[in-house]
Amino acid sequence: MNRAKHEFSLHLGSLSQLLKSINQGLEWSIDDETLHHRISKVLRLIEGDTVILFDRLINAQCLIRAMHGKKRIVFQLLVKEKNTILVPHITCVLPLLKRDDFESALYMLAELGVNSVQLVTTDKSVRSWGDKERERVERILIAAAEQSKHFAMPLINAPIALQEFCVASSKVVAAKIYFDVEGESLLYHLNKNTSVKPEQCMLMVGPEGDLTVDEKVMVQQTGFAFCKLTPTTLRAVHAVCLGVGAFRSL
Repeated sequence: MNRAKHEFSLHLGSLSQLLKSINQGLEWSIDDETLHHRISKVLRLIEGDTVILFDRLINAQCLIRAMHGKKRIVFQLLVKEKNTILVPHITCVLPLLKRDDFESALYMLAELGVNSVQLVTTDKSVRSWGDKERERVERILIAAAEQSKHFAMPLINAPIALQEFCVASSKVVAAKIYFDVEGESLLYHLNKNTSVKPEQCMLMVGPEGDLTVDEKVMVQQTGFAFCKLTPTTLRAVHAVCLGVGAFRSL
């Protein structure tokens, strides 16, 4: 095995079922035209190379033993393990941002190892949510997992109104942080939560144009502490990356 080469990761949604009875060292095969094309034509892997396959439950390092035609691939299972679930459990509360920022935010959240995302609508929301959106989100999460090699993709919860979320989460025990330029410093909150070691964190960003004054009051009454990431006003997508990344680093 040539360990000097980069090892690619590829999503295979049926992997858990396919490897249910396959133990380390055994060979197994699959007929999958899309997977065959990605391995042979896109990644240009050959027999003797290794690849990491994963789904939402497990990941497996596999040796490519043979490729036949345009579908059949024969693998040898080298290592199989459950996907790592990072702690503390982080839920990001994310408004329905404009499409490009929304998709960038979801990619970064998956890359940073967030456990779940609760989508919310606010007074300034202008977007809808449907089946096509959900399918696109799944593709984004897979791409982020393939790149980051963090295979436990976050659970994406369908949008609910911000008021509904606040009512549902008011009694949840968690470190609750809303990223806002008027809050206490990021360093203050990091130090506080380093000593407390919360099992759950809820991290929220506002929409484009920020929450309304009434919405901020509602969020504060729900138990969210306000955290200033920088002295400047950040776009929501940048606040997601900086804020969630900082808390995940704990």
